[in-house]
Amino acid sequence: GDVTVAANSGTHRARVSPGITGALGEVGTLTLNSLTMNGGELQFDLVTPAASDRINVTGSPGSATFTGATTISPSGGTAGSYTVLTATSPITYGVVPTLTPLSNPLTRPTTYTLDRSSDPNSLKIKGSPLSEENFDEAFAALVETYAKPVTLARAPQLTKAGQNSPS
Repeated sequence: GDVTVAANSGTHRARVSPGITGALGEVGTLTLNSLTMNGGELQFDLVTPAASDRINVTGSPGSATFTGATTISPSGGTAGSYTVLTATSPITYGVVPTLTPLSNPLTRPTTYTLDRSSDPNSLKIKGSPLSEENFDEAFAALVETYAKPVTLARAPQLTKAGQNSPS
């Protein structure tokens, strides 16, 4: 059918995750007539370039359109090019998606880049294992993602036993 993903709103999160359950590691293919991303998130499990999550937009009109701030979240993978979205018509990027890898303790660190230009009818994620050559870039991405201020909760004032106790 035709799928339109709404923008995130407050605590409500719009997410599409191909696979049997949508849980991390559940690889699958989702086939649609059209896809409109007004925001939200596309989550992809990357196992190998030949066996990973994928969205195929093959019906009529066969269009995939990004009109709002969308996050693409890959997890896993090794070196290679992963086609995660294909469409019959060229994919329209009114707003270019942001790539934000998921933290998955079950996989080794991988760096990712989006490839929107090699084929106008597909969106690919290129993965490469962490190496000496890409360590600085991977480290900067992790710092940007996780270096957030921490708010400490204040503990209540402690009193000695017998003070302020009922008599």
